[in-house]
Amino acid sequence: MQLTYAGILTNLLDMEVYAKTKLRDNIYNILKNVARFGKEVEITMHWSEKDLPNEGTVIMSKEKYEQMQELNYLQKTDTLDAVLNRMANEKEDDFDLRNAY
Repeated sequence: MQLTYAGILTNLLDMEVYAKTKLRDNIYNILKNVARFGKEVEITMHWSEKDLPNEGTVIMSKEKYEQMQELNYLQKTDTLDAVLNRMANEKEDDFDLRNAY
């Protein structure tokens, strides 16, 4: 399986969606589930008929946010591409335990 930046972020597309009223009614349980299980939640924010259909916010755990920040940094610095390329093209003698430390 080839890893890609898009593939790493795919799970963000599979999140529960709540209207702002539903969030208000269940905020404690929603936040507890986000923190406990690391599952992102989308909150839709429709203020008027002129709003864009995807206007809203996403709630995610602090751990997931930090992972995304690190991933973003690695992608911006081209480190992620280099690592993924090395993983895809690794050879048996790429790593020698005798020289690891």
